[in-house]
Amino acid sequence: MSPLVSIVVPVYNVKEYLEECLDSIDAQTYDNVEIVIVDDGSTDGSRDVCESFAAKTKRAVKILSQDNAGLSAARNTGIDSCAGDYVVFVDSDDVLSPLYVEALVSAVRESGCAMATIRRVDGFLDGHRPVLENDPARARRFSVLGEEKYQKDLLYQHAFNGAPWRIFKRDFIDEGYFPVGLYYEDLATTYKYVHGKGDVAVLESETLYGYRFRKGSIIRSGFSERKVESAVFVTDELVRNIHEWYPSLDAAAASRQFSVCRLVYATLGKGHEDARAELWGRIAATRRVVLADPEARKREKAAAAAACLGRGAFGAFCKAYRLYKVRH
Repeated sequence: MSPLVSIVVPVYNVKEYLEECLDSIDAQTYDNVEIVIVDDGSTDGSRDVCESFAAKTKRAVKILSQDNAGLSAARNTGIDSCAGDYVVFVDSDDVLSPLYVEALVSAVRESGCAMATIRRVDGFLDGHRPVLENDPARARRFSVLGEEKYQKDLLYQHAFNGAPWRIFKRDFIDEGYFPVGLYYEDLATTYKYVHGKGDVAVLESETLYGYRFRKGSIIRSGFSERKVESAVFVTDELVRNIHEWYPSLDAAAASRQFSVCRLVYATLGKGHEDARAELWGRIAATRRVVLADPEARKREKAAAAAACLGRGAFGAFCKAYRLYKVRH
């Protein structure tokens, strides 16, 4: 019998996108699913969209409500209500290929791996329509990576880190829910779910999941104290754990910490000296490791070279790179 897959959809003020997302879940070719929708205190009518969807679909649907507590808390609420053997997360402003869940389930069953994932995701800009996979043969193609190799790919960002782009065994998640009150919740958890689980099945298609780039999203938005605190806490823990579990990946972990702290540092305006000092401490501690690492990404090596020249040069690099990203 096909395993039951729980699809967890956290929802917060996404009425504009929600119907398209839910319809793409409803269109999945894999039949044995339950859809667990968590309304995280929406105020824009998103709840009405959820109820309309539940009334028209033949799928099993649970709609849960809670006061606004953030993405991690909403995911955790969904996990607690899951009945499935496997769990898939979907962000409520994204869209799926109809073959998405089928491809993930096929990969874990054929490979014998405990997790299947997409290496990278073909994102699309808000206002555009994504081109999604529609060929079953292409959708099911996968390769198998060893645990440490896959961790290395995550750290160097050769593989995307997001929780929505993979299928988990349900009991994986019992070992550590998403951290409430922090940004970078995917970075804080995915590598932990991979640790100790063996090989990972990696789907080749990059168009099974349509990831929407929206203005004002959490990670792409500007400075906040919580973002600084999250970057420091999450990456410090990552560096410690990777050193304990995979000491050969110390340089890769340093590269990941440098990358996150660089991105947050670039959001700082005038002032915020405590935050600047906190981030600069991590940047200074990892810059020479990144610069000397032949496997580090080119943009991180360029940023590390600027950081070796001091705060002024590094700040100028961050400003120039931020302007470049805005224009492109």
